[in-house]
Amino acid sequence: MSGTRDAVFSRLLKLKDRMLSTKPTICLERARFYTDVYWRFEAKPLNVRRALILEQTLENASIFIDECELKIGN
Repeated sequence: MSGTRDAVFSRLLKLKDRMLSTKPTICLERARFYTDVYWRFEAKPLNVRRALILEQTLENASIFIDECELKIGN
């Protein structure tokens, strides 16, 4: 049981170190989805454009699986 606890603790320490040492970034892919939808559907209401952005993102965003994660995605 102690081995499992040590493995979990080790994984959490790696995640914490990575989170604290990583500089924040902007997702250019998501920014392109926003820009594209806002220009193509500028006459639509804001809530409709936001729904279209979500649709575009869910259908086309790259899948990223990071090391040590139990839940995946970005």
